[in-house]
Amino acid sequence: MTEMDKKTGRTQRPRIADVAKAAGVSQTTVSFVLNNREEEMGIAKETADRVRATMRELDYEPSRHAQALSTGRSRLLGVVPYSSRNLYRTFMGQRILEGFATISFSRGYHFVIFEELAPLTPDRETHLRRAVVKSEIDGLVFLNVDYPDEDIEEQMREIAGDIPILTIGTSEDQVGDVRLSIHLEDAAERILGHFIELGHQSIGLAYHAETEGSLPVVEAFRRRCEEIDVPLPDENVFIVDINKTDQSLIAKEVHKRGITAIFCVFDLIAMKLTFALQDEGLSIPEDISLVGFGDYLTTPHIHPPLTTFSPPMRQIGEITASYLIERIETPTLLKNPINQRLRGELRIRGSSGRTRS
Repeated sequence: MTEMDKKTGRTQRPRIADVAKAAGVSQTTVSFVLNNREEEMGIAKETADRVRATMRELDYEPSRHAQALSTGRSRLLGVVPYSSRNLYRTFMGQRILEGFATISFSRGYHFVIFEELAPLTPDRETHLRRAVVKSEIDGLVFLNVDYPDEDIEEQMREIAGDIPILTIGTSEDQVGDVRLSIHLEDAAERILGHFIELGHQSIGLAYHAETEGSLPVVEAFRRRCEEIDVPLPDENVFIVDINKTDQSLIAKEVHKRGITAIFCVFDLIAMKLTFALQDEGLSIPEDISLVGFGDYLTTPHIHPPLTTFSPPMRQIGEITASYLIERIETPTLLKNPINQRLRGELRIRGSSGRTRS
């Protein structure tokens, strides 16, 4: 709730004194609740709940600068992407950022996104260091999804200075405090198991070699095929040029070879092949089943809706934000880096079905 300032005629935001008066408590009590210190200061839960309800009712937004003075923290985090590609132009980066934002906001933190780090030049490193210092952030995250690089790690620590810094990576050889990799063996097992359960024996694989993160997925799928003796001959593996709209040549080869199920590494490939296979006269999933990887926003809305593997990217962002905030608020509590392999989910939709044979 906002009020009009009689002297200036401008909208006046509620202040901490307004919250205290409306809740029937002191300004000090409001400050303790605002900074999540009610238990430490012996404030009753009912009182804390009343203060928070009053904040919501008044639409009270605390001053970041005031909080910094009272707590010694700005409650502001920084995110540095290695490149804009892995943050904005791929759904993976967006999902990580969504998870990071959800936890940050729920814990009373905001964040800023700095310029990308690649390529890192001496001038850019100096500029980034100045921006980090000027922003007075409490902690810094380096989003390094597909580029493990020890030299970059050392430069990031130089840029961060004394504040906590975490690096997010999805490969198992990633350097940094948060090493969260996708459990690709589990993904391959679920996808291949889904094909086998549906009765498919002639299986294909399609990928774009230059798409970030493709090759580890391809290798995991090949290994799983070998482990359970499912044939995946080289002629059933297709390298797709995702810059081409027309994928009719691949569709003709798939039809000629009698392939009944294809795993497409990343959903864009699956969507392009869907149209090409249908133009070739194949019905999905009656004649051929498709499974993608990534769970892009558009996948439920194509015809038929795409079965796809959803990697745990949002969870990666959530875990990173929680860990960074814990490092900020209790710097002596967490010393060891996180090293986990996270499992995703196979979202079964209309593009996969039982084989006719």
